[in-house]
Amino acid sequence: MNKQVRNLSSGFLRSCNFFPELSALEIRGTRLSYRQLYDKAASLSATLQLRAETPHSNLTAVFAYRYETAFSGILAALFSGDGYQFKVDAHSLTRFPRSSKWG
Repeated sequence: MNKQVRNLSSGFLRSCNFFPELSALEIRGTRLSYRQLYDKAASLSATLQLRAETPHSNLTAVFAYRYETAFSGILAALFSGDGYQFKVDAHSLTRFPRSSKWG
């Protein structure tokens, strides 16, 4: 029995293979195709891997907010085999709505 592992990065890569020119992301009127987003994430992933310290933590911080950089950073961490953690400064927290989720 061949059981495939399915996760965020494998789903994204599958979409890249089937729909490389379709829009993967649109932010403020700017669209990125799956291929363009993949290229940005793959470049960041290569940089992460080159600069990784040994031993490394298996967790990458993503300091970005809703722009293509945030999505590229998340994918880059996943492509590198890491998990990701958002990093938000105190000023950024004031932009989130007050709710039980954000404190």
